[in-house]
Amino acid sequence: MDLSELNRAKVKIRWKRIHDTEKKHIAKYARLTRDLKARVHGYLCGDGSVSQRPERNNGKMHYEIRFYPDHQSLIPPFVDAFYSVYGQKPHIKKLKNHYRVAITSTIAAKDLFKDGPFSSTEWRVPRWVMRSRLYSKEWIMAFFDAEAYIGRRRICVQCVNRNGLGQVREMLRKFGIESKEYVYKRKNPNWNINYHLVITTGRLAFLKRIGLNHKEKLRRLNADVA
Repeated sequence: MDLSELNRAKVKIRWKRIHDTEKKHIAKYARLTRDLKARVHGYLCGDGSVSQRPERNNGKMHYEIRFYPDHQSLIPPFVDAFYSVYGQKPHIKKLKNHYRVAITSTIAAKDLFKDGPFSSTEWRVPRWVMRSRLYSKEWIMAFFDAEAYIGRRRICVQCVNRNGLGQVREMLRKFGIESKEYVYKRKNPNWNINYHLVITTGRLAFLKRIGLNHKEKLRRLNADVA
């Protein structure tokens, strides 16, 4: 075995050890961190991504998880939940108008992909989330942290995923929160149709039964229902 082959073998052993450690952490804490996994999933569906692409030099798949919060108050809820579920802490970078919270992890990405894609038109709320009131609350809170606009006498979420939004409305009904859906067709026919989920009379119920981690949005909602 020449030096290059020996080095490659050492790298493989090292990565296997790292991956085995990550798998053991997920398995050990899976039942205890189910609610936090729902939170991570909600944030990534709202304003994040889980991607895979082949590397240029060897064709192996490269996996990356990214979250783009627009307020610093969303960093601890995401990072702490991710660490509890996967035993890893993402890297945080301040950009112009938002933050990038990112980590490269094959094991975490593959685990997240078990619940389906994360693209803006294809994400779905996992069934295990929808069957639990606690998991649903964590998922909704995270998704609204990322996507909701708090206006005068309304909470509004806008997205291009009608099926996913329908699941969100279904979960909200379990908390006694009614919402309406509006369709907005944009002028350019090549652009996706926008769907708006709007909560009006259920704003106080949303505040008390779901809540928000986003400090600025929470401040606006408290002021609106006062």
